[in-house]
Amino acid sequence: MRAPAEVREPSGWERLPLDISGTAFQCRVWKALREVSRGDRTTYGEIAEKIGRLKASRAVAGACAANPGA
Repeated sequence: MRAPAEVREPSGWERLPLDISGTAFQCRVWKALREVSRGDRTTYGEIAEKIGRLKASRAVAGACAANPGA
């Protein structure tokens, strides 16, 4: 079992405004991801549930993969 990754304080770049475009679904997924607290973990299924699409965990994974800001 690996130790959890070190959590660092924001360096300032995290507050820069971004102009990222995506589908409505992708934007909902990306917004939900930004609401995950630093150092916390979540699953694709939990994000799907959070955005009201219980059976969309594979689509959430696709949206994460398509995230240009990741």
